[in-house]
Amino acid sequence: MTFSAPVPPPATRPARRERGMTIMEVLIASTLLVFTIGSSISALTAGMGYMRHARMTTLANQITQSAMEQLRLANYAAISTYAASVQPVNFDSLIVSDNFASGFTTGMTVRVRFTTLVASASGTLGKTLLTVTTTWSENGATYTRKTTSIFTEKGMSDYIYAGWSNL
Repeated sequence: MTFSAPVPPPATRPARRERGMTIMEVLIASTLLVFTIGSSISALTAGMGYMRHARMTTLANQITQSAMEQLRLANYAAISTYAASVQPVNFDSLIVSDNFASGFTTGMTVRVRFTTLVASASGTLGKTLLTVTTTWSENGATYTRKTTSIFTEKGMSDYIYAGWSNL
């Protein structure tokens, strides 16, 4: 039997001190966290602004269409009376009468311009162009929604959506 010399134990390293994070690591982590939270808040704020604008545009469309529908139900004598008035005619009362009044409609205006295209005479049907415009302001910008139609003594033709514009 052969005996070998005992194997010495592996060299032991001196015990490493357990340390926490350095101030630099904490500073970098904090900066990244602040940047992430700031970006999220910025995106949320922008999204809320877009949502408000979409809500205002939809509401203006509804008010504009409601005004046009009320005029569609009118008779030609009423349309002629409006056409003889100072233009454009103020239809702001429609907002309250059709239950559109809210914090969103404060400052919203509804104007209708009546333009006589053909005067009513014996043997000639009168024809009047109607343009309903709803206007509101958001963040310092003015927006409009318009719709146009022609009203004759036989009634209103289909109205045409004219879209919106930033004045």
